[in-house]
Amino acid sequence: MKPALSVIFFTVASGFGLGLIIWTIIAEWCQNCAAGISKETFFVCAVFSFVFVTAGLISSTLHLANPKNAWRAFSRFRTSWLSREGVFAIAFYVLAAHHVFAVWHDAPVTTRVVSGTLVILCALAILYCTGMIYACLKTIPQWHSWTTPAGYVLFGIMSGLLGFCAIAARGETDVGPWLRLALILLLLSFFLWTLKQSRIPITKNLQLGDALGIKEGRVRLLDQGHTHGTFLTNEFGFRLARKRATALSAWAIALGIIAPIVIVVVESSTKPQGILGLAALLCFVGLLIERWMFFANARHVVMRYHGE
Repeated sequence: MKPALSVIFFTVASGFGLGLIIWTIIAEWCQNCAAGISKETFFVCAVFSFVFVTAGLISSTLHLANPKNAWRAFSRFRTSWLSREGVFAIAFYVLAAHHVFAVWHDAPVTTRVVSGTLVILCALAILYCTGMIYACLKTIPQWHSWTTPAGYVLFGIMSGLLGFCAIAARGETDVGPWLRLALILLLLSFFLWTLKQSRIPITKNLQLGDALGIKEGRVRLLDQGHTHGTFLTNEFGFRLARKRATALSAWAIALGIIAPIVIVVVESSTKPQGILGLAALLCFVGLLIERWMFFANARHVVMRYHGE
């Protein structure tokens, strides 16, 4: 598949912002213990979350041929994961604004817990819907798996936790417990990443008969019907050199997971060095590369009709 840079940035940035607000709310619930955060840190994290989520949502409209028709995406909630994602995104702003207002005015604990829980559930729903937009496509075998939505959710909350630790460490928050949790999520992300990589060569043995649903006999292409590229071959026929794919995969795992693990371990075992912001930044860059590879490695079965 041809990678769309606007969609790549959208999924990574919004995932980071949604993960950040999830951990910010949980830490706000723990404000009476050492791992809790102050009200000032809460608002700083909330602002960063809104900025990343908003930047991602705006970016998601840039790949549309006619952006003014984006509102139509909200009209198919019962059948479209894209529509569900959009509806939950609108609900997220309303619920998050209500929760921030409740914290600002020191609302009762019950009110803050209820409103915060709704925000967390809505954020998780958005991440899941984003992943299911791609996982529901049977025509792309690499995406049609539970690992796709699991990756969107896990990578979002993992990167968001690193961002939260970087911001919370600037205050008087004891980020030790959060760093240990971040290490667990990073290790889970590494495990899931290896599972996702195992699905990349899944279409090597896929034949034209499989794409047509013909199980008996051998189907072969007599003529492609065109001599130049078409919309389908341009959008679905992206080719990535094997050597480049190997290098990019190495950079993705090194920046997105390995480097943050090393930094988190160093920060957890020694006197804080103030480099958690670097871990969050490297993770963000690594996820951008991983998401680019997510599209570049995908093979749409329509290319079987064009001689691939």
